Amino acid sequence: MLGASVYVHHLVDDPWPLILRDIFAQTSTALIGIPFAALWMLFFITLGDPRKLKWDAGLAFIFAAAVWNIIGGIQAEPTQPTPSVDPTVHNTLWLPSHFHIMLALYSVGGLLGVLYVVGPELWGRKWYSEKLGWIHFWGWQGGMGLLVTAFAIAGFYGAIRREVAWPAFL
Repeated sequence: MLGASVYVHHLVDDPWPLILRDIFAQTSTALIGIPFAALWMLFFITLGDPRKLKWDAGLAFIFAAAVWNIIGGIQAEPTQPTPSVDPTVHNTLWLPSHFHIMLALYSVGGLLGVLYVVGPELWGRKWYSEKLGWIHFWGWQGGMGLLVTAFAIAGFYGAIRREVAWPAFL
């Protein structure tokens, strides 16, 4: 129920009255943080001391996806689910930063980790080189991390996200 209700903060032009969108979007977005906080707390408690884990590319992708999901959630609050502020935020590169954290680093990164972990079970053999797996992990984290950081900094300073409106120096 909470996950389905968060759609409101993605719909700035939704026909609901502004006050209802503001209250509903803020409340549902804040409430969705509760199960995610519980999920990640249990995830990190279950893993235990990171220094004692047997790290491979799969675990690294999954661990990083959890961290990025927390960062993306913190980045979204409190401005993005507030329809009175949201039009301003949606017109800057802050929004693509949040989107790429949640889609590329959290969702796709987590799925890549699952593929690294489950792949050998599905195909009956290890299907990747350990060295290439780590290159893939660090390339993905470094490249996407730089992208979302650049977007966030530019958006914070007001860079418009629609390329037709970019000043010539950008």
